[in-house]
Amino acid sequence: MNILTSAMLIFLSEEQAFWVIWVLCDKWLPGYYATTMVGAVLDQQVFETLVQQSMPLVFEHFRKRDVQLSVVSLPWFLTLYINSLPLVNALRILDW
Repeated sequence: MNILTSAMLIFLSEEQAFWVIWVLCDKWLPGYYATTMVGAVLDQQVFETLVQQSMPLVFEHFRKRDVQLSVVSLPWFLTLYINSLPLVNALRILDW
């Protein structure tokens, strides 16, 4: 969450950033930043199923090497892809 907050503080006041983070945590991504991370875990399971169905070679590659897909993809989901996209694209996501 610190990556999201720091990116927002570049463009928003502290109060505006607080309310945006509140909306993210409470409305758009419920359970993502809770102690159980149930929202993120559920989305990871859905993502893994989608990868298995639509990209079976990639899924099999990870499975053969005994690597969980969530190890790679969880940071993408938790930061809304901000830490893995070019800055221009990441800022467009935040603007949305």
